[in-house]
Amino acid sequence: MSRLTRFLSAVRDRVTGRVAARTEPSKSKPAYEPGCGAPVRGRYDAAQTTDENRNHWAAADGMSANAAHSPTVRQILRNRSRYEAQNNGYCRGLLRTKRNDVVGTGPRLQVTLPARFTVIDPDFDVVQTFDVPEAAASAVEAKWNEWCDLVGLSDDLRVLVETGERDGECFAVMVNNPALPANGPQLDLRLYEGDQVATPDLWWHDPHAVDGIRFDPHGNPIEYHFLRSHPGDLIGTGPAYDPVPARAVMHWYDPERPNQARGVPALTAALPLYAQLRRYTLATLSAAEIAAMITGVMKTKLAPEYNGPPTQSAAATQRPQFDRVEFERGALLSLPEGWDASGFDAKQPVTGYGEFKKEVLTEAGAAGNVARNTATKSSAEYNYSSARLDHLPGRADATITRDRLRRWVLDKLFRAWLREALLLPNYLPANLPPAAQWRWAWQWDGVPSIDPVKDATADDIGLKNGTRTLSDVLSERGKSWEEHLRQKAREMALARKLEDENGLPRGSLYPITAAGQQAAALPPEEDPTDAEAEPAAAA
Repeated sequence: MSRLTRFLSAVRDRVTGRVAARTEPSKSKPAYEPGCGAPVRGRYDAAQTTDENRNHWAAADGMSANAAHSPTVRQILRNRSRYEAQNNGYCRGLLRTKRNDVVGTGPRLQVTLPARFTVIDPDFDVVQTFDVPEAAASAVEAKWNEWCDLVGLSDDLRVLVETGERDGECFAVMVNNPALPANGPQLDLRLYEGDQVATPDLWWHDPHAVDGIRFDPHGNPIEYHFLRSHPGDLIGTGPAYDPVPARAVMHWYDPERPNQARGVPALTAALPLYAQLRRYTLATLSAAEIAAMITGVMKTKLAPEYNGPPTQSAAATQRPQFDRVEFERGALLSLPEGWDASGFDAKQPVTGYGEFKKEVLTEAGAAGNVARNTATKSSAEYNYSSARLDHLPGRADATITRDRLRRWVLDKLFRAWLREALLLPNYLPANLPPAAQWRWAWQWDGVPSIDPVKDATADDIGLKNGTRTLSDVLSERGKSWEEHLRQKAREMALARKLEDENGLPRGSLYPITAAGQQAAALPPEEDPTDAEAEPAAAA
């Protein structure tokens, strides 16, 4: 026996011995018996593959988020989503409704500054304290609003949100725009579609890169690759691209899976439904048009005559030639012998046509998390309570989207604007504290009221029992409570002045609240303010 044969025989014996040892019951532990603590294996109906569900689950896969969202897949989904949004009124209306609910007329900045701040100079061991001007916060807000109008920030945010819903993602890059006034920040925002963020020379097994984005070992994006021209341009620059640092890029997308680096359209689940709806609508319309063009049908029980030329088939029928006669009102109709006439029965649209459209649009709108009456653009079947209830998920979705805009776009953009604005001479008020001591918030448009009387009653009850504050009430209406009180004080002061100058009774130009009426009814000697002032004066 050769040495190789003996070696293979020994290996076979060792493997066979191990297998036998694993299959034989252990002498120290008893074998499992049914009903005596035997392990139970659970079964799921959805995990079974049968003849009935085989085709339904045929496309299911276990690909990762980035592998499933390959450049080819994302391009197909973007193109189809754009096509549907451009040719389907319901789809376009849904996208416009969502972006208007989220952005509206745009966010308004509300800055809060400390009344006093201290600066320590460690080199000279000097401590200085500065008082912040009272109107400094309002001045900063005014400068920010002026810059927003120059760059069209509200328009950019609306395009950003709608593109993110339709295409799945949108990129905003902070750039320098020399066309802006030189005495102010020349910061600007430039938007890019997802098609233009790609890496043509991406190495397929690079663990720190996804198409268009490069990450550090901790998963943080460090640079984005922007093609120098859009792939769909008629005249482009080819595969050339420029790397842009991640600190200047805002990638707007809504991830649905862990480690997902690129976005897909929110309409992905609704695209087949919109396609079905369009096909069914066009088919119903075609059938109705044909039915409208056919006034009636003529039929006969006479046997056909076959007297065509020899070159024709024996089955060719020689139809009789009828004369064209114009009908007159009240005329009678006569037909040849053996012929009968009847009206054409038009059965389109069918009875369930409207209900089918509503159900399809409702399911398509659910992909965008909007209510049924928002997706169908009709509230005919709604009452007041149902309309408010169905819009709660949509309002929650808008609130979450606004918070994401604050964290990923607005705060980052405002910090960049503030860094540049603080360097400009005489642009912002003097004696401003360091940016680290600033606090700011964003005020959005309020929700239009369906029943103002009921909403006002609920607000009044909440304010009186202390469960709500003025800030809560006014923020829902898109107003600042501080500006509201200042404006109200100005209106009251002017109304009182004009009433006194013209001899008008109090409350004729401006309504007086219940507390104001009680204060006005007190005699001068019973005024609590005067009672407190007398002892102080005597002392």
